[in-house]
Amino acid sequence: MLKYLLILILAGLSACGAQLANPFGDQQQAKALETFNASGMMTSLEQIVRWHQTNQTGLSTALNPGKDRAAIQEDFAALPCQPTEELLQLWAWHNGTRDTTTPFIWYHNFLPVEKAIAEYESLTGNPLIGWHENWIPIFEFEGSGIL
Repeated sequence: MLKYLLILILAGLSACGAQLANPFGDQQQAKALETFNASGMMTSLEQIVRWHQTNQTGLSTALNPGKDRAAIQEDFAALPCQPTEELLQLWAWHNGTRDTTTPFIWYHNFLPVEKAIAEYESLTGNPLIGWHENWIPIFEFEGSGIL
């Protein structure tokens, strides 16, 4: 399950298809990409939701309904990049969460497309932050700081 979340995070950070400075070795990244499959990612996401349901955290009721893929792409139309297939699948599954004190996973809240774009514009618009224009935030850390 963790490898799919890592791939999802990396996909979010390289949402325009541009290469990032690779924090992993080429061999590790190639292996992750080789073994990635969308159904595995979706299974992992559903397992996270089931965990929240079993433990009655309230998070499963805070998940927004999925968003139409064409609408997601339209939201990104004015940006210099477009979401990857993984991000389209993620936001089509659920469009982030409503405001909640319960994190989606490990202190991280799952951003809806609209908030991800707003954060992207804020981050890329501030030269002091150094946010790369090819990075799309998909999680926020405890309500502050974007991943």
